Amino acid sequence: MSTQAHSLAAAALATAIMLGALSGCGKTETPAALLAEAKQFQQKGDHVSALIQLKNAVAQNPTDPEARLTLGETYNKLGDAVSAEKEVRKAMELGMAPQRTLPELLLAQLLQGQFQKVIDATADNAYTADVKVVSQRGAAFYQLGKRAEAAEAFERALKLDPGYPVALMGLANVALANEDKVGAARYVELAVTKNPKDIQSWLFKGDYERVAGNPAAALAAYDQVLALDPNSASGHLQKAYLFIAERRYDEAAVSLAAAKKNAPKNLMVSYASAMLAFTQGKHAAALDSLQQVLRVAPDHMPSVLLAGAVQFTLKSLPQAEQHLKKYHEAHPESDYARKLLASTRIAAGDPKGAIAVLAPVVGASQDAQLLAIAGKAYTDHREFGKATELLERASALEPKKAQLRTALGLSKLEQGEQARALSELELASTLDQTTSHAGTTLAMTALRLNQFDKALAALAPLEARTPNDPMIQNLKGLALLGKKDLAAARAAFEKALALHPDFFPAVDNLARMDMQAKNLDATRQRYEAFVAKYPNNVEALTALGAMAVAQRRLAEAGTLLERANAVDPAAVGPAIVLAGHYVRMGAADKALILMRKLLVANPDNPAVLDQLGQLQVATGDNGSAMETFTKLTVAAPQSAEAHFRLGSAHAAMNNLPSASASLKRALVLQPDYLDAQLALASAHLRQQQFNDALGVARAMQKRHPKLPVGYVAEADVLLVQNKIGAAIPLYDKAFALGNNAELLIKLYEALRIGGKAKEADARVQQWRAAHPDDVKVPGYLGEQYISNKKYQLAITEFEAILKKSPGYPSALNNLAVAYELAGDARALPTAELAFKALPGSAAVMDTLGWLLVQQGDLARGLPLLRDASARLPGVPEIRLHLARALILAKEKEAARKELEVLLEKHKQFPQLEEARGLLKKL
Repeated sequence: MSTQAHSLAAAALATAIMLGALSGCGKTETPAALLAEAKQFQQKGDHVSALIQLKNAVAQNPTDPEARLTLGETYNKLGDAVSAEKEVRKAMELGMAPQRTLPELLLAQLLQGQFQKVIDATADNAYTADVKVVSQRGAAFYQLGKRAEAAEAFERALKLDPGYPVALMGLANVALANEDKVGAARYVELAVTKNPKDIQSWLFKGDYERVAGNPAAALAAYDQVLALDPNSASGHLQKAYLFIAERRYDEAAVSLAAAKKNAPKNLMVSYASAMLAFTQGKHAAALDSLQQVLRVAPDHMPSVLLAGAVQFTLKSLPQAEQHLKKYHEAHPESDYARKLLASTRIAAGDPKGAIAVLAPVVGASQDAQLLAIAGKAYTDHREFGKATELLERASALEPKKAQLRTALGLSKLEQGEQARALSELELASTLDQTTSHAGTTLAMTALRLNQFDKALAALAPLEARTPNDPMIQNLKGLALLGKKDLAAARAAFEKALALHPDFFPAVDNLARMDMQAKNLDATRQRYEAFVAKYPNNVEALTALGAMAVAQRRLAEAGTLLERANAVDPAAVGPAIVLAGHYVRMGAADKALILMRKLLVANPDNPAVLDQLGQLQVATGDNGSAMETFTKLTVAAPQSAEAHFRLGSAHAAMNNLPSASASLKRALVLQPDYLDAQLALASAHLRQQQFNDALGVARAMQKRHPKLPVGYVAEADVLLVQNKIGAAIPLYDKAFALGNNAELLIKLYEALRIGGKAKEADARVQQWRAAHPDDVKVPGYLGEQYISNKKYQLAITEFEAILKKSPGYPSALNNLAVAYELAGDARALPTAELAFKALPGSAAVMDTLGWLLVQQGDLARGLPLLRDASARLPGVPEIRLHLARALILAKEKEAARKELEVLLEKHKQFPQLEEARGLLKKL
């Protein structure tokens, strides 16, 4: 069926059938008089007044079949097909003859889209002499796409009544579907010529002219409808459709108001209201009107399609998917629905689903927009070759469309074809003489490639065309900054600010220039001045807060970041920065609460899911982390990092086969993803799949011979296999490449295990001599001394760290632990200092709380231990301290519960026997 034929059929055929032969209305004291008056109102076209009288008649005499049938007819005229069917069926139950009731019942079913029911009800030959029923059967066939059967039925109707308008209109629709425009026009003219006073014939002519692109002729036909019946809801409704198409919104609203007045329950009035609202950008109002339709007629496909478009515009992607998928399955021939469904899936992060819906048509398509959408889907699926092929086809169809050239350039860029990418973007910029989109994309791409002269060349015409655009000046400043022309860069940023004093990116770039010049006071003053002028600018508050974090002004940082979050609680970036601050302050619980609230506002946001999952891992809640990262892989199925996160969570839960599967998926998406390779090697190692682990490690070495990770991974495998002699040279090579504290610690441990303690100590001493300010190696040694019960040596290490970095929280906490184990009275005051420095840290709370409990201060100690255990439920030592404190507080039942949970969740930990003994005593 052609698009023209389908549109006309949808707009007109059911309406034509609806009023093929109808009657109705009145008000007196007796039911008979009310019925008679109702029919008088119907003859005048006042169906609303008729409806009132008929309701009164039925209320007085509910068993009158004539009143019931007339009420059903009136409901059909007003477009309330559900109520019409109900009343007609009651008339049938009361004994009304089928010859009278069947046409109205079939009409109600047609209006509800129940086409197969109409065909089933007319399958026998009992009604072959009834022109209405035969025509209704033809209409049902037509709506089901059975054009030959429809034409046969309409021709049979014309043999019964050669001028019957519904049959003539039906044949016009069939002719249109068969692309016979001449035949269609002939049937349309026959309908109005033979039936000059038939409203439906004129409505059909109006619809035909509208679809044919003759709005003046269409309007004349609709005006003829209203001349015959000023109260015709359909006449007003069709004029509204015409006005909407011509963007004559005020006139459309007037016509819709008139239609609604005459047919308040007509679902098509609600649909047209939704069309008007959507066209005007009033999406919430459009959705409200569509819901009124879909509650009553959930299979009204035009409303289903429009609801999908509205939900897509509102970014309600799951709801858009539901509606558009339903429409696409019912009308797979609609490229508009197919494109909108694919766009919805792309926006939802499901490019694979978008490719699936486009695949059946993309090969032969000559639709540039469809090809561009397919190109975007393949780009997001990281199939850049296919994306480029499709975008090139789209550009060939519309070679002067800048948007397509821009997309093609970005696709080439992802393929690493930088020259071709820039060439396409330059062409796009030349073609786009009305907006700055293509030019700014070219400039930003050139900046990304450090081609600063090309960026400046792209910006020059944009600056001439839009001299007051601060973004152009900001990009110009970045290009000049790349060229090391600091004075000119600063001047460009200053000009951007002069044009728009509230343009924060320019302030941020000026602040960064101050920072690079080591003028931190100027950086801070610039941010503070902007915040003073624009106190609710989230970006500025966040930047100032981040600077406070970097300068260890932690209380001030918290205040600023919380202000930013309060201004816009749903903003993802500022909330994530605040969550990171909370974690650094040891308040992971606050960070978790913040991220859960953020997830409510951004349920499918990958950044939010990622941050929440990492927090759950940090607090030992690996089960919840696994659920969160599973959602992340759904929200971002093509993200290697998402699958890496999920694999890491599986590994933490000891689900090693699942961990390997997720990590392999990450490496399919990003083969050089080092963290995923390292995690996969570890998963193989834990499963004693030594050859697989070595294979991954050596692949890393081959791909990245100058990075230490591959050598560390291989050495870790050899260490587990007790091949210490082979492992040590690999650790040594890794340390030579990386030269950092973590690698030195790895080498130190291997040397000691291999019986080379003197060499290990010598390497540490060399490191400490070369890096006197390092705290990681001394901190590691201090912890080792505690584990080996060499408490005085541990104390020496932590005291030395605190001389270099006074107030360093982890060193204070570890020193307090060492003091405690050494029986040194300085343990408690040191723990108090650690708590003051990092009041939200569960580890610090545990140290201070346990010290207080041991000194008999249960009032302070027990709440701290409860809080610490709640923040880090996965740490067995903290839960054991809490259980022991509860025993001392004579809360034996609570202590028993803690110990039972501890022993259920942790099968191996150093204090296992102690925990079992305590539980046994309880």
